[in-house]
Amino acid sequence: AFIMQNRDAGAIIISAHGNYQPERNMSCLMIGDEPWIADDMKWIPPLVMLSSCHSAPRGRGCINTADLFLRTGAIAVLASNIPINAYRNSIIFTRVVLYILEAQKGSKQYHNLSELWVGVANGNAVLEIMQESQGLQKWFYGRNNDGVLRLQDFELNRANRRGMRPAFIYEDTIKILKEMLEEEGMAGKYDAILYNENYFPEASFYHFLGAPENIMIYNEIYEMMGDQE
Repeated sequence: AFIMQNRDAGAIIISAHGNYQPERNMSCLMIGDEPWIADDMKWIPPLVMLSSCHSAPRGRGCINTADLFLRTGAIAVLASNIPINAYRNSIIFTRVVLYILEAQKGSKQYHNLSELWVGVANGNAVLEIMQESQGLQKWFYGRNNDGVLRLQDFELNRANRRGMRPAFIYEDTIKILKEMLEEEGMAGKYDAILYNENYFPEASFYHFLGAPENIMIYNEIYEMMGDQE
């Protein structure tokens, strides 16, 4: 009812428990105590983000909510294959929304949702590394000797300037972090953590179904048409 009453929405995030029933080859969202697979919807916004476990398990042709949202008319659905960690999930979804808002404010970093998701997945590596140590995490979320937030320095300055390589995202991230530590006279600190390659790639268990490349975040032609009007 809420979705049908807000048909001007361009996107929706549904945060709910997910339930995977392999014996029935079905996954669903739990709305209260009721299972729901969105098979009763007549309309859905073009972008759907499902903050729930098991929202799109793959491999056995499982009937799931994400696929049925596409059948209802969604252009792109962000969903997870497996159970999710609520804290890490909140970081990923917050970053997706943040980049969309930045584009609305004039950022030209990403043209479409597909490019944006690559940026989110790549940038998430540094946050996954931070989960390995409370001390490293406290340092990273603090300010450097110039009073600049290290997270801001990393994401907006160093990582953007370097052009992080998607296939070597952890290697490049660790190299930058070690440079930052060295500049502050902390060379070698946290090496035991930064040499560890057992990071949990949270974003790899999410994927976009549908056509996220068809949802434009920034487009030069649209901007030119807007200026002419």
